[in-house]
Amino acid sequence: MFEPHRMRKVLIAGSADLEERTIDALFELRSLHLMEFRKDDPYFKMGAPMKDAGTSSERLLKLRGAEKVLSVDQAKGAELVRKEGAVPVHEVEDGLEALIQEIDRDIMTKWDARNELENRLRELDRKAEELTPFSEMPLKLEDYEPYQNLAVLVGTARTDPGPALKEKLAGKGFEIFVTSHKEGNLIALFVEKGGQEEASKVLFDHGFSEVRPPEGKGLPKAHMANMNSEKAKLKKELTELDAELKDLSKRHARLLLASEEHLRLKVEKAEAPLRFATSPNAFVIEGFVPETGAERLIKELNKATDDRLYIEHSEPDRHEDIPVAMKNPSMVKPFEVLTDLVARPKYDEVDPSILMFIGMPIFFGLMLGDMGYAIVILVCIALGVFTKLFKFLGMGGAAPQLNAILALCSISSLIFGFFYNEFFGLAIFPVAGSSETFAIIPWIHYPAFTIPRLLVFGPTDIPVMRFENVLPLLKFTIWIGVIHIFLGLCIGFRNKYVAHGFAQAVCEKGSWLLILTGGVVVFYFMLRDVGGFEHLYYAGTATYVGFAMLIVGCILLIKGEGPTGLIHLPSMISNAISYARILAIGLSSVGIALAFNKMAFGLFDAGGLNILLGGLVFFMGHFINILLGILGPGLHSLRLHYVEFFVKFYEGGGTRYSPFGMVRRFTTASVAAPAVKAVVSTDPKVMIRVI
Repeated sequence: MFEPHRMRKVLIAGSADLEERTIDALFELRSLHLMEFRKDDPYFKMGAPMKDAGTSSERLLKLRGAEKVLSVDQAKGAELVRKEGAVPVHEVEDGLEALIQEIDRDIMTKWDARNELENRLRELDRKAEELTPFSEMPLKLEDYEPYQNLAVLVGTARTDPGPALKEKLAGKGFEIFVTSHKEGNLIALFVEKGGQEEASKVLFDHGFSEVRPPEGKGLPKAHMANMNSEKAKLKKELTELDAELKDLSKRHARLLLASEEHLRLKVEKAEAPLRFATSPNAFVIEGFVPETGAERLIKELNKATDDRLYIEHSEPDRHEDIPVAMKNPSMVKPFEVLTDLVARPKYDEVDPSILMFIGMPIFFGLMLGDMGYAIVILVCIALGVFTKLFKFLGMGGAAPQLNAILALCSISSLIFGFFYNEFFGLAIFPVAGSSETFAIIPWIHYPAFTIPRLLVFGPTDIPVMRFENVLPLLKFTIWIGVIHIFLGLCIGFRNKYVAHGFAQAVCEKGSWLLILTGGVVVFYFMLRDVGGFEHLYYAGTATYVGFAMLIVGCILLIKGEGPTGLIHLPSMISNAISYARILAIGLSSVGIALAFNKMAFGLFDAGGLNILLGGLVFFMGHFINILLGILGPGLHSLRLHYVEFFVKFYEGGGTRYSPFGMVRRFTTASVAAPAVKAVVSTDPKVMIRVI
């Protein structure tokens, strides 16, 4: 649970004729993480892909192109498998050639034709945009062409320059046409070349900007009518092509996805020898397998090759790049996503997923301790609201894990909401002995009780009214921080001990444990009158012990990290105080809820239409507060783990366990290839190397 799966290093060697059968068996077993061959061997070299790798890769690219064209995705394929079942491999192979031919002949041809139609429509839209301003002009397109004695000025102007032109060009021949334009007025001015300069000055004063007239002959309106007719025809053809492509998608989606998966499997198998060490007569494979699967791996490989392989497995060298497969109960599995957001743990490190499984819901519940909000979030999870949101945000692949994390956090919020006696910021039960008269369920009294102070470092009266217990809650959250940080340092001590030995663990992590413990002892007993164990004796001795621990811890820290390590001493205090955000976020959530409740109930008391307005205020206020309540506690819970907790022990950087093989989703196949007799190689170099 706290450590990943123990791994065994596996070496497999055999004659070259067994290579393909070995690959098939390994692929279906999906348990061996292959190591890359290191090119420093005098007898072996890196293997070459199998002969059909190139053909399969080309076909795979065609199938993926067809999937994109036909909008066939994994979700659609999963739905088809649920309805019709997976496709047997022999059916895939029988229909693959015909499918590839149809892709080349029909699907891609239609797609190319569709692209041509879209390009033509875009071109017509561009021309229509150019012609539209000129369609209201009583001029043909050829009228805008240059003349021998006339200057033609075409463009847009903010205001109509007609009156000013009449004044400036008096006695000179000109004619102006004006129509409305999105940028003001479209101007077409025909003027004798002797008056062109004066006309340009007038146009400039009216914000003239030249526009190039469209090329062509005839009236723009006629061109527009023809283009509209052509666009309608093209759109009809496009609709028909879309319908044909949709029909092709329905007919071929299942086989297309199955064929794509089958070719992916073939390509992965065909390229597997690139990670092997090979000679003309033999091959060698090295990899890692979980300890629990080593015997099964050997058994299945021997079965597939008639006991013809040389196989050994051993404890891996801890200095090797050992792949990491996390080992957690099903309830903890979703939190592995959060661990991987930082990095995969190293092989010898403690996997912090279980710690996040415990800590994150507690922190979340302490902050958003409201039964009403928790119920709303759980209902939204059940209705799939958050699944759609995660898909919209591009996190659809992690939606199941994120939903599970949010559900656990909401259950924690529900539990703490009971202890806080909060339901949408209101008291759900009346508290015995309290002056509060309003409660949502007035006929059931909250069983208020007191916990002895010796058992807790915070509020002792249950239920906990947060605004009435700010100081006890503040001390409680800081104690949580101290305990959390202490746990992180203990795990860090263990990690250092495993990786580097006891001495380094004592200097690098034991020093901080002494500093933290000594600091807490000194701080606690120097301020014991503020609260705590009032009747505890020998406080003076305890304080001296705390100072001694601080001094010894600092000496060890200097030895382990050098004098510069002392610079980080204030960070220990800031890390502990940082946990006060649990209280701050919680109080802000309660404060917002109370504010909206007060506004809403004030409107309810006013009566009339104010009741509807009060309902809207209540709904919108709590809707916003729920969104903030998910975002704030979620992010700050993560922060307390990543920033304050993980840095005390976690390095990460491990290699993800990625076994050779693939889980079939759209096809079905047998487990291993049939055994075939072969001759054992007698090459002495091979025999020396293998045995």
